Amino acid sequence: MPGSRTLPVVAAALAVFAAAVAGCGTDEQVVRIGVLADCQGALRGFGDGELAGAELPFLRRGARLLGTGPGGGVSAIDVGGRRVELVQGCQETGEHTLYIEEARRLLENEHVDVVVGGASIVARELARRYPRAIFVSTFWDEQEITMRLPAANLFRFSPDYAQREAGLGAYAYHQLGWRRAAVVADYANPGWAGAAAFTAEFCALGGQVVATVYSGTQDRIGRALGMHPDGIATFVEYIDPAKILGSLASQLHDPRRLLVSSANLEDPELMQTVGRRLDGVVGSTWLPSSPPSPVLRDYRRRWLVAFPGLPAAFANHSFGIVAASGRRCPIQSWSALNRSITSMVFCSKNSRPAGGSKTMQLA
Repeated sequence: MPGSRTLPVVAAALAVFAAAVAGCGTDEQVVRIGVLADCQGALRGFGDGELAGAELPFLRRGARLLGTGPGGGVSAIDVGGRRVELVQGCQETGEHTLYIEEARRLLENEHVDVVVGGASIVARELARRYPRAIFVSTFWDEQEITMRLPAANLFRFSPDYAQREAGLGAYAYHQLGWRRAAVVADYANPGWAGAAAFTAEFCALGGQVVATVYSGTQDRIGRALGMHPDGIATFVEYIDPAKILGSLASQLHDPRRLLVSSANLEDPELMQTVGRRLDGVVGSTWLPSSPPSPVLRDYRRRWLVAFPGLPAAFANHSFGIVAASGRRCPIQSWSALNRSITSMVFCSKNSRPAGGSKTMQLA
């Protein structure tokens, strides 16, 4: 799985709770935030990036690194008269048993007030067992995490795979003029969810999906092309996406007849491999299309200063979506803190740019 899809997770809400929990306060003088980073497994190469994203909000508030890199930890800070500490934990994204063990260790032995990390409904069920703690799910996987039987103390700031493709079906229908579409997708959750999201949106507008094929072998691609669609929407990430996208681009002869998923646009190695064959092709992405704001430019600059050895691509900028919730003081209980964060999230989602699509103001 490309690293750009992994990093938003842990980086994505640390500043939120450093500001919100400490700024608004609890009955205790010390607030401890536990962060779970990938220290083993297939994504362990991104562990330092995840930790760095968690530590940068502390460094901005006067903390210092305790070692030569993110793994050494970061010193405590004072926010609103409260001492705030960051406590590291180990996870392997997708391994739920390890997540449960580490989250319980952080809660029961390290006495953290917030657990940042984890995915799937396991985080939701664990949140129910520890109602006085705040949990942040940090991987876009299942909608059930927060949209079905939600736990009041669990938050998620990353879209799931289907939500990441929002707007692609409408773009095909309104901008490209498609009325008959085909879909080529992976046999995996990103493919299933992306295909479902595109199909629902495209068909709701009056379009027709004439073929949906999974696993992009040449015979399956040929089946999709044989239906003579106006265009093909692709959601391929795991099964040789460069070969599939390159083949489709060559056979369709028109960039307006091909759409790609967010995973493809966010994979620089793939873009370099496919090269000019995808010139003019449109895809979805959670990355902002407008020029970086002063806040994002400042965040990137601070990242490069604090962690010069880590790729700039690790400088995920979604970490502070609701940091302003910490200004909603005074708050003297976890339930009040939950209400403050929830209110801030929904308020942010109601902000709309000129184009009408939903956005969140990064703080």
